[in-house]
Parts: sequence; C-alpha cells; structure tokens
Amino acid sequence: MTIKMGPKMLLSFMCATFTIVLGFVVAFIIFKGQLGPDSWSTLGAASGAWIGGTSNMVATANALNVSEEGLSYSILMGSVSYTILLSILMMTLKFIKKFNRWTKANTDYLDEVTTASNVNKNKNSNNAPTFIDIMVLLAIGFGVSSLL
Repeated sequence: MTIKMGPKMLLSFMCATFTIVLGFVVAFIIFKGQLGPDSWSTLGAASGAWIGGTSNMVATANALNVSEEGLSYSILMGSVSYTILLSILMMTLKFIKKFNRWTKANTDYLDEVTTASNVNKNKNSNNAPTFIDIMVLLAIGFGVSSLL
C-alpha cells in the first residue's frame, strides 16, 4: 500500500523524519543551558514518538535508559504537541486542494481509499446500536467487572 503512494510520498516521509530529528537536535542545542543533564535522552525518546509512535518512544527510552520521570515528560510533551499540531492541521483543511495543486500532489489513491471507506461506513450505518443493545453491553461489562 505504501509503495502505491509513489516516490513523492515516500520522499515526504523521509524528509519529515529528517526534519523531526533536526528540530529536536536544534531545540536541544538552543535550550541546553536550561535543561537537565539527561535531557538529551528524554528528547531522544520524544523524537522517537514523533517518528514512529508510542511504541517507538518506549523502545528508544529503554535503549537510552530514560528515567520514568523523563519518560513522563516525553509523553506529556508529545500529547501537548500533538494536540496543537492536530488543531493547526484541522484549521488548514480548507486549503488542501489548493496546496495539492501547488505541490502537484497525486492524491488519487488516497481519494479512492477515502471513498471506499465512506461507502462502507454508509452501509454499516443502518446497524446502529439501539438503547437495549447498549444496556445489555453495559450489564455484561459491569457484571464481569464485579466478578473480578
């Protein structure tokens, strides 16, 4: 599936990874005086999260022997940053067609996947849970929880 997106998309992923690493290195150099002695490893774990997700952050933190406190800061920093970035991206969605034209991005494959996803979503919308379905589910959940 990734290969169908084409070389431009793969190059974009590589450039994003490079700029994330570069950004963390530059941030560390700028703020090195205000950060603690082991902050480099905490920033390394945080950059791992931005490159490959939470599991990558945990693996990087284990490899760099990041303290639990440092890992907590990495998780907090990642959550706040993701929230801000996602908000900005959502605000710029109205410009996506202009941006794609400007960059000459081929989004045909992504458009196909989106359309297929919407068709499946519309097919399954008739199977919405009823009040009784939800009550049965809650009863089972509370019942199993009370046994444990």
